[in-house]
Amino acid sequence: MPPYDARGEANRAKRHRAVLIGVEHYEGARNDLPAVATNLRLMREALTAEHTGMLGPDDLVEVPPDGDRAATVDPLRVRAALTAAREEVDGLLVVYFAGHGIVRPDGSDLNLMFTDSRVTRDRHHPFVDTLSWRDDIMPELRYARADWVVVILDCCFAGNALWAFSPAAGQNFALLTAAEPGVEIPPGDPGTGTEFTAALHRLLTTGQGEPVTFTRVVTGIRRAMAPYKAVDGHPWIPDERRHGDDVVLALAAGPEPPRQPPEDSARKGPTGRWPRPRVPALPHRLLPVLVRRMTRTTALVLTAAAVLAAGGTWYLLGGSGEVVCASPLELRVLTDPDLKPTVQKAADAYPRRDAHGCRTVGINVYDAKATDAVSALRSSSLWQEPPAVCPASGICPRPQRDVGAQPDVWIPAAGSAWRRATAVGAAGGPGGGEASASTGRNAVSYTHL
Repeated sequence: MPPYDARGEANRAKRHRAVLIGVEHYEGARNDLPAVATNLRLMREALTAEHTGMLGPDDLVEVPPDGDRAATVDPLRVRAALTAAREEVDGLLVVYFAGHGIVRPDGSDLNLMFTDSRVTRDRHHPFVDTLSWRDDIMPELRYARADWVVVILDCCFAGNALWAFSPAAGQNFALLTAAEPGVEIPPGDPGTGTEFTAALHRLLTTGQGEPVTFTRVVTGIRRAMAPYKAVDGHPWIPDERRHGDDVVLALAAGPEPPRQPPEDSARKGPTGRWPRPRVPALPHRLLPVLVRRMTRTTALVLTAAAVLAAGGTWYLLGGSGEVVCASPLELRVLTDPDLKPTVQKAADAYPRRDAHGCRTVGINVYDAKATDAVSALRSSSLWQEPPAVCPASGICPRPQRDVGAQPDVWIPAAGSAWRRATAVGAAGGPGGGEASASTGRNAVSYTHL
């Protein structure tokens, strides 16, 4: 039978939902996972994309809520969200988790960890404030009313959930895990998310020709992860279990719409020419917000970032008048934690396609404290060549660890941070009115007005 389609006529009126769970901050010995915030944004984009997404914005339940990155995520809140979805959804139910996962010494009983989760010495109850896949989550979802349940786990030991995969008789249930049983995975890049979720986002938003089903995702994600290695050099192979036929997770993106030739085609000459790129501006309604929330310097730098991004998209007009779009520019924007919500809103509102239908840019916004950003920019070469060993002092600057991905644009909260980054000193700051710190990837642009 054909794959289940939540947007098909037979299922359009049903209640569909995605429960997106991301745990970025941890107390105790567990490291924070700054890539999780980007993961949630990527999943939100993929599931609600205008032409390909299976869900609407109102169908998403996020834990923690969008924009509340500092929130404590506790298992009771997650359990309540899953219980509500089990009772209320009668169409497609998607559950996604990104965070730490832990198992018992024998590899059994995968537990999803939350902000205050901890490990004890009790052999019978070693985990506190966690949710067991075997004892809590699988039983909760086994009797869901939904036509289809799809669970995606992006955590260490995610594959160990496969051992306790036990849907009810006749239930349509699919489980996709970031790796095979027993495998730990890297924490990911704060600017681009984890490798697994970033690849999943690409599969769900760029499918051509036919809908993206669960089985197509499995094939595509394994192919996408083949070049990567998990922790300890283990092959990185996503795994899955499926009980039921198949389910559509994204509609086909479809071919580019036909392009209209220019009004005055004679101007391009007999062999064609490069037209001037059209630069979309930031939405006017956001500019007053930026000006109120940021300094004049940072507001104009964000506008410059938008212009830079738009300038990176070009198109060629062929003899037939058809436009062939180039690959869009991916732009990384580093900002201050206090400015992050405002800059993210501006990035989210930035138009993704130009007047010719060409996708313009992908903008990844992440933040770092001013002191860390300044230190990283003043020693930007360490992004490409981190020190092999730390000096005797124990101070070992590592921009990738302390800040995150190499940025293309830096938006500091105050001019004093800019001055510290560009001051000439022992670290070799460039100095000057307008400067560019080479990172080996692109130039980090920051402007002093």
